[in-house]
Amino acid sequence: MNRFSLSFCDPFLPDIVHYGEKEPALVIPLYHTIPWLALNEAIYSRHDDVLHDFWFFEISYQDAGGLTHTLNISPEYVTGAQSPEALRFTLRYIRPRMRKRLFGGEKLDKAFLSEREDAGELDVIACIAAFMDKDEAFLDHYIAAL
Repeated sequence: MNRFSLSFCDPFLPDIVHYGEKEPALVIPLYHTIPWLALNEAIYSRHDDVLHDFWFFEISYQDAGGLTHTLNISPEYVTGAQSPEALRFTLRYIRPRMRKRLFGGEKLDKAFLSEREDAGELDVIACIAAFMDKDEAFLDHYIAAL
């Protein structure tokens, strides 16, 4: 069975919260327990208490070759957001990928990064589901689409 390592960096807590390895069925419910809307407001209203300007939810797994694949979800500050649907996120998809070298040949980049800003809540859920299904084609297309 596939298991995913989960962590959350709360902007007001000194340490990253590590949830350990979880089954796929628990990942999206855990994502929904994070009070994204309240934290979005609090980082502005309590800015002097913020310990981490970069806060995130992160999912990762190791493939059969021992290489790490990571989906990092970090909220963007949205002024006056009244509902979770109004929130926006930056998605970072980090995974191994062969890259062409300048003078021919290829080299393994163990931490190839694609990034997409301004993703909505439904987009985030779709990407989490694709990540857990290891649907690299969907993630490559969606996250690199902008």
